[in-house]
Amino acid sequence: MAGRGARLIGAITVVIAMAALAPFAAARGTHHHPHKPKCLTTRVLLLGSYPAEVRANLALEKLQPKQPTVVSGHDFYVGTLAGKHVILGLSDQSPAQAHSVTAMAIKHFTCISAVVFEGTAGGGSATAIGDVAVPGEWTYNGASYVRTSPRPLALVKSLFAAATPKLLTRDVVNDSGCSCDGPSFATAIAVTIGRPQVIVGGAGITDPTGVSNDCTADGGALEGCNPCPPCPATELSSGTALSASTYVTDTGSPPKLTTSSGIAPAGYLADDEQTTAVQQAANQAKLPFIAFRGISDTSAVGSLWPAEFAIYQQLAADNAAIVARAFIAAWRG
Repeated sequence: MAGRGARLIGAITVVIAMAALAPFAAARGTHHHPHKPKCLTTRVLLLGSYPAEVRANLALEKLQPKQPTVVSGHDFYVGTLAGKHVILGLSDQSPAQAHSVTAMAIKHFTCISAVVFEGTAGGGSATAIGDVAVPGEWTYNGASYVRTSPRPLALVKSLFAAATPKLLTRDVVNDSGCSCDGPSFATAIAVTIGRPQVIVGGAGITDPTGVSNDCTADGGALEGCNPCPPCPATELSSGTALSASTYVTDTGSPPKLTTSSGIAPAGYLADDEQTTAVQQAANQAKLPFIAFRGISDTSAVGSLWPAEFAIYQQLAADNAAIVARAFIAAWRG
């Protein structure tokens, strides 16, 4: 009896010890990502600020069934592009909205491996119409800079030479509509200021005071809240934008730029109103970020804003889309 009692007491002691250690074992098993699912595949979050900026890549995306995925009134198209999984949508045009919508998309969709921002920008003295700028750092006050994520930037440096010959020298003028009739082919624009090129490195500048207007549900290709539905489309999405939130920044007050036309001051490759806000949302989520900005207007030919933008914005957007697509094809999440 004494032996059996000792064995019983020993067994009870082992059970109690195992029960006490169980929470620690469970915690050790889920230490790295206690709230995140395992990612068998990863996806790139591909954003533009207005519909014409994402039109080219949305037309090439192979969509999953039942798209778009609507999140708080915003349409996101889930599928594959250049053989990689992507989530394509709009950040909206105001800095506050750009940050808010990017953060919302990152929170809603799982397994994002990178945030890619594509679209148009004003060009400085080193860029010409049709060029695609990929700045190595971005600023909104000319004093504090946030660097582009090093791994995406290094990848672009390895592929930009191959991407440059693919850039368009002619494109249609967008008719600003979202109908499946597509852009107006009345005028084809030839780029006469040299052959467009991809320019990697240098600095971009974001003016958070440059755009105060929110998108509109029926704003068409230039002011719509959601991407123009890919053709054939059954109906135009009626989603509306999120309420504006506080522009998130950690580098002080917005700048007072020397221009108000969207054209970058000399010394900057690109000037827009959204990139820094999108970059901050990606940085806060600890996700790699990179921006491809096609030059739609430039100080090289004088102050022609906004006529120059209206003519060349589709060319600039489509060239940015070409380089973004090459990046996505080569990116390993």
